[in-house]
Amino acid sequence: SAGLVGISDGVNYTNIDLIMKTCKSNGFLLKPSRPAFTLERNFDPDDNLDGGVITSTYGIIGEGYRYYYIMVANLKKEYTIEYSDIVTVLPSTQTYLYEFHSINTTLQLFDKTHSLYIEKDQTCSNMNK
Repeated sequence: SAGLVGISDGVNYTNIDLIMKTCKSNGFLLKPSRPAFTLERNFDPDDNLDGGVITSTYGIIGEGYRYYYIMVANLKKEYTIEYSDIVTVLPSTQTYLYEFHSINTTLQLFDKTHSLYIEKDQTCSNMNK
C-alpha cells in the first residue's frame, strides 16, 4: 500500500527472517512507487465486478524498469483487463505478464493487442517488463 509498516509481534515472537523479506538489509522498506489503485473503469456502473476487486500498482527499479502488479480478489465473473487499464507510461520494450497465482506459471505477452483474461475465482497476477 506504500503506507507505514509496524511490527506488532509479541516480545520474543518476532520472525526476523519473515520481517526482513519486507526490506533491504539496511532497513529500507520495499514498497511500490505508488499505492495500489482500483482500475478506473471499475467505477463505471456498467462494468460491475459484483463485489470483486482489481487493483494495480507499480514499482520503479533502476533506470527504466517498471514492474506492474495486479491484484485480483473475489472475482465472481470473467473479466478482461486491457493494457490501458494498467500501463500509464508506455514502455520502450515489450511488456509480459507473469502469473504466479497458480501451480502452472505462465509468461504471456501483454500489450495494446493482447489483453489479460481473468477467469472467475482467479486470484493474483504479477506483470513486469
